Amino acid sequence: MGGALALGDVNADGTPDWIVGIRNGQVNGLPTGLVRVYSGLDGTFLREFEGTQGNSAFGSALDFAGDVNGDGVGDVIVGAPLHQEAGEIQNGRAFVFSGLDGSVLYSLGGAGFYDSMGFAVSGVGDANLDGFADFAVGAPGTDNGGNDTGSVTVYSGMDGSVLHAFQGTDPGDLLGSSLAALGDLDADGFPDFAAGARNRDGAQANNGSVVVISGQFGTVLYERFGSAAAQSMGYSLAAIGDLDGDSKVDWIAGSAQDARAGSAAGSFQVYSGASGSLLYDVLGTSAGERLGESVASAQDMDGDGLDDFVVSAPYDGLKGVSAGRVEVRSGATGFVLCTVYGENAYDRLGLGISSAGDFNGDGIPDLAVGIPGADSGGNLSGEVRILAGCRPQGTVYCSPAVTNSTGFAATLLASGSAQVATNQLTLIAQEIPAGQFGYFLVGSNAGWVPNPAGSQGNLCLGGNLGRYNLGPQIQLAGPDGAFQLELDLQALPLPGSPPVTAGQTWYFQCWYRDLDPISTSNFSDAVEILFS
Repeated sequence: MGGALALGDVNADGTPDWIVGIRNGQVNGLPTGLVRVYSGLDGTFLREFEGTQGNSAFGSALDFAGDVNGDGVGDVIVGAPLHQEAGEIQNGRAFVFSGLDGSVLYSLGGAGFYDSMGFAVSGVGDANLDGFADFAVGAPGTDNGGNDTGSVTVYSGMDGSVLHAFQGTDPGDLLGSSLAALGDLDADGFPDFAAGARNRDGAQANNGSVVVISGQFGTVLYERFGSAAAQSMGYSLAAIGDLDGDSKVDWIAGSAQDARAGSAAGSFQVYSGASGSLLYDVLGTSAGERLGESVASAQDMDGDGLDDFVVSAPYDGLKGVSAGRVEVRSGATGFVLCTVYGENAYDRLGLGISSAGDFNGDGIPDLAVGIPGADSGGNLSGEVRILAGCRPQGTVYCSPAVTNSTGFAATLLASGSAQVATNQLTLIAQEIPAGQFGYFLVGSNAGWVPNPAGSQGNLCLGGNLGRYNLGPQIQLAGPDGAFQLELDLQALPLPGSPPVTAGQTWYFQCWYRDLDPISTSNFSDAVEILFS
């Protein structure tokens, strides 16, 4: 459970519900796959959809389709890319189910062997403005333009007819690996969408690409390629709101196989929807973690008026082999707002992620996170958790810090909770020169010491000072120029290891090595936190 997640109002109560894919779910003893819908209002079970063939991977792709049949209730589209009827070999199939009564509205199969139709599915809005929501289906194994060129087909919600059909350009492109609805980018009144071709060749082999397509004409608005060989950009894809303030939806592509920071360390790329300009290109931090396996919108987590986004690295090993990691990142800066780790080896936390709306009513959007390797219901039964949204803690001061050898000033973020009882506060330093080490500092007061011990930065702490510089507390910046530390609020790095108590204010900063132009040191800005 928890490999694929989506969000949409299926029961028409005005609150988005969450949709969970269980590709190996059992029906009458067969692994036909299941999809379950849970109320976004109170978490109650609403409906279940079942696959019809064993081992069809039903539920490995899914999305909210909108109101396909015009009955006032949102519908659900589900992919089963390994589905095979008599005489077929993994042709694949996509199903559209009624949100009102669970009936099958459409069942659409691949035309050829190994087409893998339903590998990706997406509602695309009302593409032909006939009053019915339409939908797209990816079939990356189709061979119409050569072996595995792939295809994407847009279907009418009103009658299931084909509105647009797109083929990959070259053999091996795998067009249809991912899909995302982007709204009206070209201001023609029709919603547009994007499709990933994760093995398309650009300037190098298997760069991968994302094609943005006009919903009105079915023509290509623009195409963007990965920048490195074997990057496989477009492995995953999502619309993430307007980050650059041009009133158009922007999009994120995951490149989970990217090897620029190590074999399958992964990466993600964020692009402006209107112009196609690259906003962020962020690499994974360690080989095999597969950053960008899943990507999604996080809505506005930090309250700055811009949507944020979430990415996963489900094979991160910090908390155990393949325990997984999910990062919420700022749409304004691309920096990490908070990080959640899997609790046990092989959890693969984040193999599916989705915004969950404001589930707990605290004014901060929450997240639905899939943990397919969790054992809470039996071995590898999997689960989905709704995680409370996060906002940075405390007040930043001494900002901006002194520019370092990256050309930027290091920043400090306190993520998690300022409640002492929860003991869940993480310090995150960003814009550190890659490969340089550092550690965090704590002080009982704010302060100002310019260029201490020859540093080119400024110490902004005073009073009782402590250093988090024992053993594993010393950090090393990865390729993304960041490191972090989960604090133990029960023991400050001061004589006697005193705990933080409610009502106290403490001040934090980061010191790190720098090269500008010779070996020196520097400081981030600082954060003041009142604990409760």
